[in-house]
Parts: sequence; C-alpha cells; structure tokens
Amino acid sequence: MKNAKTMPPKNDRIYAERDTETGELVWFFYTREGEFGYYSSEDLARESLIRHIERCKQNNLDGARAFELSRTKPVVQFGFN
Repeated sequence: MKNAKTMPPKNDRIYAERDTETGELVWFFYTREGEFGYYSSEDLARESLIRHIERCKQNNLDGARAFELSRTKPVVQFGFN
C-alpha cells in the first residue's frame, strides 16, 4: 500500500497492487481521508471514489474540509465483486 504523506495528484488516486497471497491485481483509491480498497477492478475502485466524492459534496465538505468532519471509514472488501 502507498505510504504517502501528501495527497497524490488526482490522476494517481487509483492504483493497483499485486495480492501477495493470490497473485491477483487488487485496486485501491487514495484520498486525504485515507486509503480505500481493495477492489477487484479499476472500474469498481473508480466508482467507489466517485461515490466518496459525491458524499463529501452532499455534506458540503469541500477541499478545505477538516479531517475529523470528513472522515469516512475505508471500505475493505473481503473477496472480489
């Protein structure tokens, strides 16, 4: 998993890593709230990122939002969708 201290560029928010147990690619996305995943495909990770952003917008949490107010728990999928 990425261990970045700063927010990656928006085009780098979705990334894949190889699962050491299965050898399969698993997908994640990264926001200032944390790392979310894993997802079985880039499309699922992208859809989840879009939903996350929409939730932030619905709650009026913009780019300057406070970390504690915007905290959503990363969703870890156990198994593939």
